[in-house]
Amino acid sequence: MKYLKILTVLLITILLSPLYANAKKKLYLSKINVQQGVPSGIKSSIINRIKLNVLEKYEDKYQIVSDSDVALMNQKAAQLQKQGCSDEVCMKQIAEAIDADEIIYGDVTLEEGKIKFSLTNILRDKNTLQMSTKSIVEVKFFEADYDHYAKEATIKLLEPKYQIKAPALVFQDKLELKAIDLGKTGSGTLSVLDFKTDDSSVQNVVNFLKEMVREGDELFEQKKYGEAQGKYEAVLQKIWEKVLPEKRKKISKFEESLVERIANSIILGEKEWLDYYDGELKKVSNWKAEDFMWFINNYEGIRDVIDQKGTRFQSKLSQVRTGATDRIDSLRRSQINFYEKVGDNLYQANEFEKAYAKYEYIAQIPQYMYDIKKKSDELARINKKKDTIRKTGENYVKNAVRVYLDQAEYLNLQDRREDALKSVGMARNLILSSSFKPREARNIFDRSAKLFGQISFKQMEDEEKIREEIRLQEEEESKRECKQNLGVWISNTCEGAIWSGYLGEMKWEEANEKCNKIGMRLPTIYELKSAYDMGITNNWGGVYIIYFWSFTPNILSEMLRFDIINGTNYISGFQNLYGHVRCHR
Repeated sequence: MKYLKILTVLLITILLSPLYANAKKKLYLSKINVQQGVPSGIKSSIINRIKLNVLEKYEDKYQIVSDSDVALMNQKAAQLQKQGCSDEVCMKQIAEAIDADEIIYGDVTLEEGKIKFSLTNILRDKNTLQMSTKSIVEVKFFEADYDHYAKEATIKLLEPKYQIKAPALVFQDKLELKAIDLGKTGSGTLSVLDFKTDDSSVQNVVNFLKEMVREGDELFEQKKYGEAQGKYEAVLQKIWEKVLPEKRKKISKFEESLVERIANSIILGEKEWLDYYDGELKKVSNWKAEDFMWFINNYEGIRDVIDQKGTRFQSKLSQVRTGATDRIDSLRRSQINFYEKVGDNLYQANEFEKAYAKYEYIAQIPQYMYDIKKKSDELARINKKKDTIRKTGENYVKNAVRVYLDQAEYLNLQDRREDALKSVGMARNLILSSSFKPREARNIFDRSAKLFGQISFKQMEDEEKIREEIRLQEEEESKRECKQNLGVWISNTCEGAIWSGYLGEMKWEEANEKCNKIGMRLPTIYELKSAYDMGITNNWGGVYIIYFWSFTPNILSEMLRFDIINGTNYISGFQNLYGHVRCHR
């Protein structure tokens, strides 16, 4: 009786241990039959789409196992798959083999040009082994609404009381080509050429400049706006450089009319370019990534032309500038939508890391928009999508790690140790290779690590911390030594050090050769004495590190060694004697 109680306590302890504790229900995504004629994109993605929607909304309630996981997870289930049993019988037997709580299965067909979901969620009672229908989905829709109804069907399957909603009407964003109000852009020829003043000297100036203005007006009437602008600017330049200030005041209206002419020339000249690019833009039906930048760069070119003009022109040119800016922001918005489709397709295919990387790129685009509110709205929307992808990606990793470790646990119970370790390795590799590294996934792994003789992520982190501490200590020592050797620590290297590090004890010839190899030389006895006097040699020594080679010979041509303990002691060294070595630059 005593032993029975002990055995009972041990059994309860094992069943309640972290390895066996799992509050989540096991959801088995069984085979979904897709009728011939249903678009191939739906056929290849329906299981993944349901899995994605579960991960996104119900990750805290369900652990997902699909047919692709069964072969590894349970030998009996894998055999059932190969036997070719009828779908319903086989599905139920596999569900029993993997101990599933709920099983989703069904059909996707084509009826009257619409896609039809006929899906069922079976509830399996683990105690009685009885099965009952939890929820049924019967819904038809057009292919364009596939994403919406895949999500709605998943919710209905897991929440039977949920009412499937029709998709909301979505406004399709289009490029905005707002009309530009140019205001009055006539040349005003008569008013300028009739300009008169009582001051004869001033009138002479005006009469001289009138002819050049007339030439510009003729070019303007011929719509040669660039040439007309050149003529007007030449007249204005003459006024600025060659007319005395007191006379300029008297012809201020004349000067203002030139500014007006120049502005009109720029407006109509750039408007022609706007119209040209607008026309080209309307021709594009199938956009490519490079198309956006071609148009953006050209509209930016119009803005640049206007921005380069002086401040006195800006108010007159504001309408054209605003028109170019609106087009740039509209193109940026469309560019974002273009790349979002790529990112969304990756996300829906469960390629979460690629989708996240794509949205990281997309998040840079709004930075180049001019309208502050549009920029803010786009960034907020994109960041929200990034958060969703990151969270779903983390849920995917956690779910997959649980599945691999469940496989490993079951295989280990069957004494298939080698196969179990392969599953454990797959779980570890998934965590290491994924850019989504949720702490919970590592914790799940660590709870099983000891059972399979694996090093836990916590142990790896602890060892990494120790290695980092050692590295920092070594770096600090290197910095200290660099400073001691009169160098500067830059980018983890010692730059400009006068002294090398300690190179060991050796004969003079070897010491001399070693210094030459590193681009330095042995120090003279006077350099060693100077280092001693400055305190540089204080940290060079030790119990047995006393005598350092120099490049200074004595009267007998014997190289001297320097005593760093007693800085006045120079000892001659014969060629067969040993000395310690530090090189000098």
